[in-house]
Amino acid sequence: MGKHRSYFWFQNRVAVRLIGKIHEQVRDPYKESVRVMDKDWDNLIVLDAARTDLFEETVDMDLFDEYSVVRSLGSTSGQWLERNFSEKTFGDTINVTANPHTSVEVPEQFFELIEVDKESIDNPLYEEGIVGSHPETVCNAARAAHEQHPNKRLIVHLMQPHIPFIATSELVHRRYRGEISQGYGGKKDPLHVYEALADGQLDHETFWQGYKENLQFGFDPALELARDLGGKTVFTADHGNMAGERTWPIPIRLYGHPRSVRTPELVDVPWAELTVGERRDWVDEGAGSQSMLADDEIDDRLRALGYKA
Repeated sequence: MGKHRSYFWFQNRVAVRLIGKIHEQVRDPYKESVRVMDKDWDNLIVLDAARTDLFEETVDMDLFDEYSVVRSLGSTSGQWLERNFSEKTFGDTINVTANPHTSVEVPEQFFELIEVDKESIDNPLYEEGIVGSHPETVCNAARAAHEQHPNKRLIVHLMQPHIPFIATSELVHRRYRGEISQGYGGKKDPLHVYEALADGQLDHETFWQGYKENLQFGFDPALELARDLGGKTVFTADHGNMAGERTWPIPIRLYGHPRSVRTPELVDVPWAELTVGERRDWVDEGAGSQSMLADDEIDDRLRALGYKA
């Protein structure tokens, strides 16, 4: 028998090699897309991979002073980071991130870069826990950074609701259980929740409920963080996800966030504003940030999130 190839494996190749290239030629990613550093905020909380409709369905919208939908510069974290931050430096900003793409794309652009490590999160289904990033850990690192530098803007990049769905044990597949040697389609057992959904091993209702729970798991401590930090906080996302919607010009169903694909599900993201207390006076003391991770550590963190086999 030949090697099992999943639908997710197939769609990724078609999407990245064909559809994404066509989309970026026709739908200019820079046209009408928001550049986050040009906006007015004290704290930018990034809920990685939060679709707009998911956000609106999950979160109490009455919490915010203002809400709108904006277009992201990227359909992946790497694109969003590179296009937002690579061309300038921001000596008035600290980036507290659980996303290892920051260490690859823009490690030197900020006053300080704080890379929050992945961890083994207790889970009753798995003896050794789930490898992921706990939102409380990221939020506590942001509190410490603000206490030390109260005159800086803060970017706080949480990995929820990105996979793994650590709030929903039964939706954590083999990528996050220490079985990271196999690439997409290497086994019939799904690599992650999007491969399970794409291959029909998971129904959409169960997937969507897990997606919501994972967003709520990240949003609750993020909201508490915003209230603790004070100032003007914006809750947004770097990109969304496809969950079986069809696209053009090849009308196949897409899952996850294939690079360069410019669909509303992928690049329309929430922009929710909340101001608590007084605004902050930012001080630019020059960019001196750098990644403290070795290349193999970055690769290890990317694998833990499913980006590398």
